[in-house]
Amino acid sequence: LQDAPIVILDEPTVSLDPKTEQGVLDTMLKVLASKTIVLITHHLQGVEAMDRVLFLENGRIVLDGSPEKLERTSAHYQTLLALDRGSID
Repeated sequence: LQDAPIVILDEPTVSLDPKTEQGVLDTMLKVLASKTIVLITHHLQGVEAMDRVLFLENGRIVLDGSPEKLERTSAHYQTLLALDRGSID
């Protein structure tokens, strides 16, 4: 990883409890701060640290933007965030 300019992480925190997941994400983002990170995940924890978010559905990009922009402008993204945070059932 030291020489890799791009790091692809596919579900790196799957099956971790939320507290451990956040700790692992914090450590990875700190260690990989100078790298381009592609994070593939079903969880939105840590997404606020990303520059750009892409949502794929049936092989097509259905959402694209910064986490801040999507949180302001996309009802779908807002719902996914609420579900991921346990705010709604």
